[in-house]
Amino acid sequence: MSVPSHQIQPKNTKRRWFGLIAVCLLILVSLAAAKAWQVKQAIAFAESFPERSESVTVAIAKLSEWQDSYRTIGEVKAPQAIELRNELAGTITHVGFAGGSKVRKGDVLLELDNSEELAQLDASKAQLVLADIQLKRFAKLREKKLASNNDYDQAKANKQVLEANIAALQARITKNTLPAPFTATTSLHQLEVGQYLPANSVVAKLTGISNELWLDFSLPQGKDRLVVGDSVELYQESSAKTNAVIIAADTEVNPATRSRGFRAKFAVQNNTRPGAVLSITVPMGEPTLVFNLPINVIRHSQSGPFVFVLVESEPGAQAMYRAAKRPVELIGSVKERVLIAGGIEAGDIIAAIGAFKLDDGVLTHRVERKPGRAKANPLAQ
Repeated sequence: MSVPSHQIQPKNTKRRWFGLIAVCLLILVSLAAAKAWQVKQAIAFAESFPERSESVTVAIAKLSEWQDSYRTIGEVKAPQAIELRNELAGTITHVGFAGGSKVRKGDVLLELDNSEELAQLDASKAQLVLADIQLKRFAKLREKKLASNNDYDQAKANKQVLEANIAALQARITKNTLPAPFTATTSLHQLEVGQYLPANSVVAKLTGISNELWLDFSLPQGKDRLVVGDSVELYQESSAKTNAVIIAADTEVNPATRSRGFRAKFAVQNNTRPGAVLSITVPMGEPTLVFNLPINVIRHSQSGPFVFVLVESEPGAQAMYRAAKRPVELIGSVKERVLIAGGIEAGDIIAAIGAFKLDDGVLTHRVERKPGRAKANPLAQ
């Protein structure tokens, strides 16, 4: 008995689909096996290379004492310094000093013409002699009741007027003579005999001779904690730092500058002169212990400053150290050094030159920095 053709065709179609699916699965499995083999070969090839490592110089973390400070400048002042001026106008008759010379207390520096005052003084002295004679005469006549009290009082008043005139003339003559008020060095001048000098003209600037000078400076509000007796450090020309002692301070803060003035005294060295400007270091707060390290140990990120501490690597590693990232508390810098208050410990080995190449966990070689080769060092940043 024969089977109709329309019943045999569906069975053949199913077989064909199953065969096609089997072939596709076989191809996929083959491709996956080939890819897995390639990946395995790539991993093996990568593992055949050594782990990344970098070379850096290092700095050893050591605690040292440090005190916060504030830098400013101050002007040198002489304890004795004046501008010598003439009170009265007149013609110069004598110049008793050379510009820039040393004068002693009492030396006559300048004389103005006194001829008119001296003549008036002689006349007044002669009149005083006559007035004294008349006063004595009226005194005797009054005792004999031959002169009135009014005549006696008039003669007495005339004598007193003449004595006052003589005193005024002598004061004027004294003012026309200018002596040095203290031992000093004079400024330069262009005074000449015969020159007319108006009143209140500068004759000379006198600077007292002393082994000590003053230094005036100001500190901004909030940093003006100095008191009389405190010390500050200053740097005189071509010399090492010198200590100066505070001797006076303003009682108020200047409303225009929001600062307060101070005055310190110091011993003169290397011909420091009044008017010079010196650098001052003012201590702030109490000394504290910090880590003082080269500035190139510090790296920065969004989370703040950090350093790389070199820790010993695991046995079998191709370098002695691994870099470990450590956040630190940075409190300031001094020249080419940074001051760190926390985040590391004494004795830690800190990456310095070349630290910019490191990442957390990178194998690291420690190299020594060669003296005199700092600028040419290829590890320098």
